[in-house]
Amino acid sequence: TYLVEVVDKTLTEYTIKDNTRFIGESAFSNCSNMTSITIPDSVIEIGSSAFSNCRGHLIINSSVVERDWWSAPIRPADWVNSARFSKLTIGNNIKKVGNRQFYGCTSFKSVIISDSVTSIGSFAFSHCDSLKSVTIPNSVTSIGNSAFNGCTYLTNVVIPDGVTEISDY
Repeated sequence: TYLVEVVDKTLTEYTIKDNTRFIGESAFSNCSNMTSITIPDSVIEIGSSAFSNCRGHLIINSSVVERDWWSAPIRPADWVNSARFSKLTIGNNIKKVGNRQFYGCTSFKSVIISDSVTSIGSFAFSHCDSLKSVTIPNSVTSIGNSAFNGCTYLTNVVIPDGVTEISDY
């Protein structure tokens, strides 16, 4: 239930087993060939710098992205910020993107949000400096305060008709 470390640093793709609950600190550290990691719904906690130096595509099916992180001792981005993922897919069965969930993640260039998501929290993608495009599904009805504040390169966002609330900034 605890993924401590990926030993084979030459892997390019990795799907975490379904019953895994915890991904340890630096578990994928220095897996520089890693281009795709899939996180299942069973994961409830991800350690700091878990994906250090990983590239490519991060696919998250875990409800860990639903948490609100206002007073967390470790910034939510700490588990992904040291990575170099250029694409993020928030998978099925996730109902919301929590507050500050990807705050300051500087490597994402594109984000795809599944149609199970109904809300995007405050500061969710704030200061994602490289973010250029976001796909928001029709299921989203609210976008929180400063959700994309400071995303200076964001040039492609389609806000669906179902969005009834967009907070400040």
